[in-house]
Amino acid sequence: MVSLINEGKNVMIARTFSKIQGMAGLRVGYMVAQPETLAIIQKITRGGMGISLPSVYAAMASMDDIEFSNKTRKLNSECREYVYSVLDGMGYSYVPSSTSFIIFPIEMEGKAFLEKMTAEGVGVRAFNIMDKNWCRVSMGTMEEMKLFGTALQKVLA
Repeated sequence: MVSLINEGKNVMIARTFSKIQGMAGLRVGYMVAQPETLAIIQKITRGGMGISLPSVYAAMASMDDIEFSNKTRKLNSECREYVYSVLDGMGYSYVPSSTSFIIFPIEMEGKAFLEKMTAEGVGVRAFNIMDKNWCRVSMGTMEEMKLFGTALQKVLA
């Protein structure tokens, strides 16, 4: 995608090291955009947001661990496919994803949905977008995703 920036396109590319690099606790990420766009963003945000130097070095080192990144990408993909199969089996549509999460509409008020999922030991997010309730589930281990699938079927059945 960075090639779009090099072509002069006015796009922003943001990446986090949370999932693919296994560094969620360090809160490290980066953005690539046109210099003018970055200048505007710098005026309205705290650049760096207090990221420590060890976090920066850890992020830089993680970019060299291609084997770990590939393994994480593969495991995320397997978990997404599992969740897709659960949703397909329940007749739910979803927004296809290449990320570490899936979002899909639910036929239940968000707060009630969250309470029921939490009671099943599963933490997800719920949103109301344009008067429609949505669930956002992040990919975890396959065991965690199977727990999610079982809870979802119980809660939305």
